[in-house]
Amino acid sequence: MEMRPVCEKCNKELPQDGIAFVCSYECTFCEDCTKAMEHICPNCKGELARRPRRGNNINIHIVLFLVFIVALSCNNPKSHSESTIGTIELGENAVNNITDTLTYRKYEREYEKTSYESLEDTFLKKALEPYFILDDEIATSDYKCKDKLCKQHHIGKYKVSFETQAFRFAKHILTKSDTFIYLIDGKIFWGTDGTVPNSEIKYFTVKHIDAVINIPENQYKDLYNCENSLPFKFHFKDEHNDYIVIIMNGSDGAGSYVVAWVFKDGKYLRRIVDSLC
Repeated sequence: MEMRPVCEKCNKELPQDGIAFVCSYECTFCEDCTKAMEHICPNCKGELARRPRRGNNINIHIVLFLVFIVALSCNNPKSHSESTIGTIELGENAVNNITDTLTYRKYEREYEKTSYESLEDTFLKKALEPYFILDDEIATSDYKCKDKLCKQHHIGKYKVSFETQAFRFAKHILTKSDTFIYLIDGKIFWGTDGTVPNSEIKYFTVKHIDAVINIPENQYKDLYNCENSLPFKFHFKDEHNDYIVIIMNGSDGAGSYVVAWVFKDGKYLRRIVDSLC
């Protein structure tokens, strides 16, 4: 059984030897939240029952693993020049603490790969310029479809289903320093200025006519704080190009970003994500 360390509703810490309640899928809640929900799981609607307590004895395999990590770091001077690993917390939402800010630079290239500036398609870059570049002189794209029936003939063929939920701390691993989160689940992310997100995307699906388009989860699961946003559909075309683009914003106030998912002929091509500039 997973011994999830925090309540999924209020983020209260739940010691392994303390009181907690779980459903058959091991969604975990504190006693107060369980009573407030009348012992019904909000996710599966099943019963919330008392979780068995676990003793505080640390498994010998965990001890040996930690000894191995310490020994490895002592014998690998190079690792100290890259980053300093802080405390290691055991549990599903273990937090890897890093104190060397130079570590973050290793991940800057990942941001650059999906940025607006990385676009090599000159048509798309020009079409999307008003949405990624804040400039009063660039009010709208010159490449929007001029067809008066575009919504019916083109954009209307694409249907977006989208929902967010509160950020589930117990489901994620944060890599951070004392004051800044660098990675979530080992990956770069958008939507905060180094703080814990308020919300995450629960699901994001796009249909072309009646067929669901395959969009990998890694194309939207790293986007946070977009609970107050709506995805908008655009049709950009000229003599040689024809794209449907879904655009959405996200922000915690400081970590503002824009994401554009690009489609052609009912197929997903790629996304562009960048901070507003």
